[in-house]
Amino acid sequence: MLNTLALYVAAGLSTIPCRQDKRPLVAWEPYQSRLPSPDDLQAWAGLPVTAVALVGGPVSGGLEVLDFDAPELFAPWVEEVKATAPLLLGDLPAVRTPRGGYHVYFRSLQPEGNRKLAVGFAAGGKRETLIETRGTGGYALTAPTPGYTLLQGELVAIPAIGAADRALLLDTARAFTQVPEVPPAPRPQPRTQAHAGRDIHARREHADRGLRPGDDYNLRGDPRVVLEAAGWQRARVTGDAECWRRPGKQSSWSATLNALSGLPGYLYVFSSNAWPFEPGRAYSPFAVFALLEHEGDFRRASRALYAMGYGTR
Repeated sequence: MLNTLALYVAAGLSTIPCRQDKRPLVAWEPYQSRLPSPDDLQAWAGLPVTAVALVGGPVSGGLEVLDFDAPELFAPWVEEVKATAPLLLGDLPAVRTPRGGYHVYFRSLQPEGNRKLAVGFAAGGKRETLIETRGTGGYALTAPTPGYTLLQGELVAIPAIGAADRALLLDTARAFTQVPEVPPAPRPQPRTQAHAGRDIHARREHADRGLRPGDDYNLRGDPRVVLEAAGWQRARVTGDAECWRRPGKQSSWSATLNALSGLPGYLYVFSSNAWPFEPGRAYSPFAVFALLEHEGDFRRASRALYAMGYGTR
């Protein structure tokens, strides 16, 4: 373990000694901004080092680690990346973790902090992270820690990749999100008797009108037409799921369509540069139409859809 720590430092990687439960044996904050010194390594010789971790970010030459907590997603992620860039993964070190997950290592010019890329539901409906990164301000245990197996590449020779390749790796991971990020529902306010009467009247009026244009468009409208008219491009199709690229982007993708379980036709956006959409949100076909065709005016969008034949006559 101590020899490995020295090898990693010599390769320009900030590294810290840990326990196998991932807790550092030393205060690790200083090593977010500097490499361990020879004196540090000598002092660590007296510690019960059973695990080794690499610190992400600029201190390690822009190191970032893709962490697959859901092992079943690793193989399809590899397949998707290779379909676009067949040689990209060939030189990137990969490590299998004790729980069957995977780490993929690369360096970049603009490493970010720790990011959740794909989320889903665990048993009982609890939210869980499926794929995330360890970057600036984070660290990850690695080989030769017991249970961590180097599958390919060399950790002392982690390649640097360009911005487009980095975006491809991360955006492909984001496409595996199973649950949209939605804001919490507003807390219901107390209703007066007058409010209740108006609500009942509104519900009866909607019932008399039948299917609203927006709801009808969600059932049988095609948001692809709207996206393409706004300059979006369909980049990949895998089964029913589609990957879409925002205007102005030349590679990778910015959103998925039909990829969210139970939400057919919904656009899930993970790019922070896909105005007027917000990252981490899912949009119905009607919302896509209203935002792109009518500047977010849903009432005007509804009238336009009615004129196009949507909604009960």
